[in-house]
Amino acid sequence: MADTRRGHRDDSIYFDHRVGTACLDARLHKACAGRWRGVISLGSAPDGKRVRRKVSGQSKTDVKTKLQALHDELREGPNTSATYTVRQAVEDWLASSLDGRSAKTVSAYREVLDPLTTLIGSAKLRDLTARQVRSALAELSADRSTRTLEIARNALVRAIHMAEANDLVGRNVASLASVPTGTAGRPSRSLTLEQAKSLIQQARKSRLYGYIVLCLLTGCRTEEARALRWDHVDLDGRPGADPPVPPHVAVWRSVRAHGDVNPWRCQDEKVKAHRCGCLPQRSRPCAPPGGELQRRHRSPLVLRRHGDQRDDRLIIFNPVHSDGSQANSLAHELAHMFLEHEPGPAIGPGGCRVWDQEMEEEEEEANLLAATLLVPRAAALACARIGLPHAVGAARFGVSADVMQWRTNSSGAAVQARTEARKRGRTIPQLTKADIAMIVAECDLAWLSELSDKEWRTLLRLCGRALASRSLDELAKCLEPPLCTG
Repeated sequence: MADTRRGHRDDSIYFDHRVGTACLDARLHKACAGRWRGVISLGSAPDGKRVRRKVSGQSKTDVKTKLQALHDELREGPNTSATYTVRQAVEDWLASSLDGRSAKTVSAYREVLDPLTTLIGSAKLRDLTARQVRSALAELSADRSTRTLEIARNALVRAIHMAEANDLVGRNVASLASVPTGTAGRPSRSLTLEQAKSLIQQARKSRLYGYIVLCLLTGCRTEEARALRWDHVDLDGRPGADPPVPPHVAVWRSVRAHGDVNPWRCQDEKVKAHRCGCLPQRSRPCAPPGGELQRRHRSPLVLRRHGDQRDDRLIIFNPVHSDGSQANSLAHELAHMFLEHEPGPAIGPGGCRVWDQEMEEEEEEANLLAATLLVPRAAALACARIGLPHAVGAARFGVSADVMQWRTNSSGAAVQARTEARKRGRTIPQLTKADIAMIVAECDLAWLSELSDKEWRTLLRLCGRALASRSLDELAKCLEPPLCTG
């Protein structure tokens, strides 16, 4: 008699009888009450517990089909959840991804998303389609403005993106859905020119006269004007500077929940991001005292000094950013030089940022080249093949984890690694966010940047073995400096 026992780690298929019922057909279970079940074993978790994925169906054939589809899914991408709904994704995002936001902001997002989740909230997230999202937005467009629909769609994209990062869904279909045109928004409540003149005239005798004039003529927000201090007000300016600096106010803080100001934010009070507005003849931004650009941007600015025959260029970056972010900023500017992009004024005559389509294309080219300069594709591929956390690779190449992840994905290294693993019948180990956070917290990774290429390749082999065995302790030992510093 042939041995019908399944092999090691083969799929398990069995019939699960309904509680309280008897088996009427021990061989085929055609007359039995219950369902067929299928189980895939994925090995053991770091804590020793077995990791399994289960499916069910009315017949044995259904279960075999679902098991095959599950195998395909495991080879192609993350282990998505069959029970996770759109509403759960939205609630998780509102609860955990809006840290630092005020309760009013969270409430505003919830109010915008509630009508959308009423329509598609019960849908399983991995079964959600772009057509369903588009249909729901089209239904809401009958009585909601286009801006409200854009906010709802963007919030849904962010919620699904968080689920995607947690391996609860394979792709973000909401990002593929376009926003339909909604109803016309409410009429503007801005003052007309005549109303503004009348307000200034009536306010002349009021102690709030300066406050009203400042807000009307500079565009300064009321919550920012209330937090203004005299050391941030320059009533004289510097007319003899090149270029001249008119009288202005520097907006450094506000009376909001966190005291920040838009559109630039910074946590360090010494370099708190701010805006400047001329007093009060002009209402556009201008440079602060000294003619130096004090605004902190996410990326550096290249300025050319006008009126000087020398081609002096100044690179400005954010000193409160991490070393990895600063390295990316400098590599970005080097990329502009290598690509021979003609530098131009970053700030226009009115003090506003200069930006056009040509600059946008050049910035994209510089971003791609900067990532190539910092992280070679072969190095990104070697890390992706063993499932090395991006934070570890980032420490090796002196970049941020976000840049390392972007380089791995944009270069195609991640796709190539998954394809190679699928052809060899194996899966690339993936650590959870909690495991990665623990590794980063316990291990000082700064020493990785000092390794030679040979030492780095040795370390990659050791880390690959630890990741394949799903042992966090072994991985932590691999990342200890004494291991490779001999």
